[in-house]
Amino acid sequence: MLDEAHTLDIAVGSALLNASQQVRDEAPFLLVLAATPGLPSHLAKMNASFWNRLGAGRLGVGRLSKDAASKALQEPLKEHGARLDEDALEKVVDESQCYPYFVQLWGEALWRQHSATGMTPLTAECQDAARPEAIAQVTEYYQDRYRELEAAGLLAAAVAVSPLFETRTEAEAGDREIDAALQSTGADATDRLAAREELNRLGYIWCPPGQRPSVTWRAGIPSLMAHVQRQFALGGCAYGRRKRRSLMRA
Repeated sequence: MLDEAHTLDIAVGSALLNASQQVRDEAPFLLVLAATPGLPSHLAKMNASFWNRLGAGRLGVGRLSKDAASKALQEPLKEHGARLDEDALEKVVDESQCYPYFVQLWGEALWRQHSATGMTPLTAECQDAARPEAIAQVTEYYQDRYRELEAAGLLAAAVAVSPLFETRTEAEAGDREIDAALQSTGADATDRLAAREELNRLGYIWCPPGQRPSVTWRAGIPSLMAHVQRQFALGGCAYGRRKRRSLMRA
């Protein structure tokens, strides 16, 4: 099992995939690669194209359903004698946007509230008390992702596609809509396609697997897009123009 497989060095990945092919000829073998939604395109760069013909299962993991997010919050708390009341649970699920990592952050903050107060069920007031801790960690995560986009020369592209998604948690957009949004960056068709695939690789946008015949894209985290928009605006027009010129320079 290998996590963060989208960062796997091409040569190392090729050797790993080829070794797994040799092993499976001799004995039962399972290779699990966990990564951002751009993993298939990253693997396609490796000298081991057979992986795509093996009937390998692909599990698309983006945001959870509201029911799954609720269970992810409630079940660990119940195991330790705590729980959330309905109002608090609804507020936390909404604030987490059903993003698994944010669910974890909220669960930790709520557990600290339970440990400090002994209160159960945890109420909306407890949720309010836990909020500063959770939001501080969420904001730190936003900043890390913003710097990641900046380092990749993708801020202008990220800002361009954000309006397609940021207003609705379940918003979707097709390839043409993504391309039309990226045209505002001044990039040519080749660079627009490359930018879309890089945003996918980083999980900023993602395409759930198994879609036929049309393909739709979703936001990895809609609230991250709102953060990127705000931070980019603070950089001023000159900053924005500079980033547009270097959209795919990296």
